[in-house]
Amino acid sequence: KHVQHQLWIDFESTVELKSVQITDGAHSDIFAQNQSSVYVSDSIIRNNKSRFNVQAVNFSKIELIKTVVENSYGDVYYSENNSFIKQLDF
Repeated sequence: KHVQHQLWIDFESTVELKSVQITDGAHSDIFAQNQSSVYVSDSIIRNNKSRFNVQAVNFSKIELIKTVVENSYGDVYYSENNSFIKQLDF
């Protein structure tokens, strides 16, 4: 019941997630900042409490492979300051 992001990755960190289900964080479900990288595959990210499920800021990247990302607002991704989020479905 914390009021933070579900996964908060910071300061040049790298995280790889496989076959996980992340739901309903108070803020976004995945938040990467400061040159961090997140790789997610074969997973479900669903959040009806926050406008953006997945966020990348300050030179960070998030790659989603065969992963469902949805919420009731319609906007699921947010990136800024030379960051990117890439969705790949093979």
